[in-house]
Amino acid sequence: MAGQLTEADKKRFELCAARSNSILLSSEEFSVVQSLIRNEENEVAKIEEEIRKLKVQKTEHLSNVHRLRACIAPHKRLPPEVLICIFSRLISPRRETSDVSTVLHLEKIKEYNGWVLRQVCSTWRHVALNYGGLWNHVTVVPPLGHAYDENDDWGWQRWRKLWRKAEVVFPLTGPVSMHIDTHLAPEDAAELLADNAIQRLVKPFARRLEVLRLTSPLNGVLGLFSPSSRKVYPLLQSLELVMRGGAVGDVDIEELAAYSTTTFFEKAPNLSNLVLDSGDPSLFLTYFSKKIPWSQLRKLELGAVRLQGGQVVPILQHCHRLRHLHLTLDDQDAYQTRESIELPALRSLNLDIAVESIINLLFVPSLKKIIIFREDIPLPVDELVDMITRSRCSIEVFFDDTSDHSLNRYRSSSTLRKLFKALPDLKELRTPMRFSERQMQRISSKEHLPSLEVLGKP
Repeated sequence: MAGQLTEADKKRFELCAARSNSILLSSEEFSVVQSLIRNEENEVAKIEEEIRKLKVQKTEHLSNVHRLRACIAPHKRLPPEVLICIFSRLISPRRETSDVSTVLHLEKIKEYNGWVLRQVCSTWRHVALNYGGLWNHVTVVPPLGHAYDENDDWGWQRWRKLWRKAEVVFPLTGPVSMHIDTHLAPEDAAELLADNAIQRLVKPFARRLEVLRLTSPLNGVLGLFSPSSRKVYPLLQSLELVMRGGAVGDVDIEELAAYSTTTFFEKAPNLSNLVLDSGDPSLFLTYFSKKIPWSQLRKLELGAVRLQGGQVVPILQHCHRLRHLHLTLDDQDAYQTRESIELPALRSLNLDIAVESIINLLFVPSLKKIIIFREDIPLPVDELVDMITRSRCSIEVFFDDTSDHSLNRYRSSSTLRKLFKALPDLKELRTPMRFSERQMQRISSKEHLPSLEVLGKP
């Protein structure tokens, strides 16, 4: 009967018999319907198999599309120079940054962005490993929270691992910037750790060092100035000595005197930046001042220390190439001398002082930026105006970082006019002073400070 099925028979099976309980099929018709069901199920199975095959083909084609699009992705077409520029945005070798993702701390290297970049693909790995800027600015801090002992394998072995890691990480060529910080280690270990770091990490890279920052008690940094050392520092441009921790009374004066015969500075012919950050640099300067090449410095920061004018004036009189000076003078000191301090190349002056005598000595014809911080004492307007007039310099940036309660002296209109008259080329003024409405009108109308573009607080 299956071969003789007509359209009427199919209609009877599909519509009438399926919808009505009153239509009963014969045994032969029942067999025919079962056969039809199997045929339809086979057709459905064939279609599902075709769909499965099509889905597989679709997935393969989508994968091909993804791979092909990856071939022409914008970042694939970037030259190495552009990738390097992008990579450099992810790191920050500035000393004030401590984020382990942007500064290469050897003890936390896997959290460093440069380490992550090298794991993206072979091209990025090649570019990252060959870009010294990602690896040449390293910070080494000893493991903390542990009592150090020369015989204690745990502490020293971990410290030595950092040195070995540094040797692996640093590229074989190119300049290196290094920050060794041991001042937070236990007091009895900080100096010893610093000395070990100098001998095992700093000196092996002596010929490649471009920037060196040591944070340690004074005794800890002395190893750098060993008179017997034959190390040469041909690339060294910046030396920062942050002498923190320990006590002045702990310094061995005889040992300090012995180190004062150092030839370190003679072996660093390109040294141009010197930063001394300490609570009391007097001892260091007393024994090393004659060895420091003041005449070749372009940047000098003594801003975190308090010195006496008697120490500062002779030093500055030799700094003819200085472009940046940050200086703090002692409150009790009023050094009197008629000798002038000529700094013909100085462009930025940052003073934290309590007396005006140093300003009266300065001759700075190239000066463009002044930053003055005075605690509880008014700004020395007369002395600054005399210095600017005497030097005939053109000041473009003036930062008055002075407490509000110390400004009464120059709130008067006559004092302001005198100051403003000396600053005709000023473009940026930062001060906590609150101007009167009349004074603001004169500034807005360009009657005062005709070149001013920025007015705000420090």
